[in-house]
Amino acid sequence: MTGEIINFPDMKNIEKEIEKLRTELSMLVIEYDTLRFTDGPNIETAYMLELGGLEYSVFEAQCELKRLMRKRDFMQMSINRGEKPDMKAIEKRLDEEFQIYKEKLDEELHKINKSIERANLPTLSADEEKELKRLYRKIVKKLHPDLNPDATDEQKRLFQNAVAAYQNGDLSAIRMIADIANGADDKKSNGNDVLFHIKENLEKSIKNMNEKISKIKSEYPFTLAEFTRDKNKMSERKKELKEILEKYKQAIENYERILEEMMK
Repeated sequence: MTGEIINFPDMKNIEKEIEKLRTELSMLVIEYDTLRFTDGPNIETAYMLELGGLEYSVFEAQCELKRLMRKRDFMQMSINRGEKPDMKAIEKRLDEEFQIYKEKLDEELHKINKSIERANLPTLSADEEKELKRLYRKIVKKLHPDLNPDATDEQKRLFQNAVAAYQNGDLSAIRMIADIANGADDKKSNGNDVLFHIKENLEKSIKNMNEKISKIKSEYPFTLAEFTRDKNKMSERKKELKEILEKYKQAIENYERILEEMMK
């Protein structure tokens, strides 16, 4: 009997609870990463391919109208002072004021380009998707920092590589990392104090992960999900955007005529 470790009933129960918590946390990590790397980008891609170009045109027209309105204001100020508007100086000032709008337009264009590129990426089969998630779950249980607080820097780095591979749907890389992770030995803890500490940390991590999942579901691009799930809503949104764009175009034409008259 000398040297044997006696597992008392309460320790065994705690170990079982810890294993359940580890499994729960690993599933939540999978859910969160799937939301980040698969579901969210898929929603954004579907929406952008359908309405992204139209939304970009609406925002571009809105910016153009605001610029024309501001241009009129500058010209009117010069006229009120009895001066001829210095159009070169006005255009320079407008460029400075509307730099933020230009940056925003570039951001929207980036979203559209990203969606087009994503739509053209090779996709995994249903069986490959299942294998990807199954192997990633194993990697999470073996290497995720919240589940393995004693992980080395290289193990943390390996996990980050796994996250990147999962994000990119790189099944071959996930297979390789899973093989490495499977070779890692599980560390068994002795002593109630240590077990209680592990259990407490896992419960905190689960709470934090649930909060992160709730938060991401309430943010862009998940706010677009209602349109991608409902064709009627998508059609209504498209009609609405076209009507808005037409109103902006008409307003732009009106302001261009006003500016032409002011230049005479």
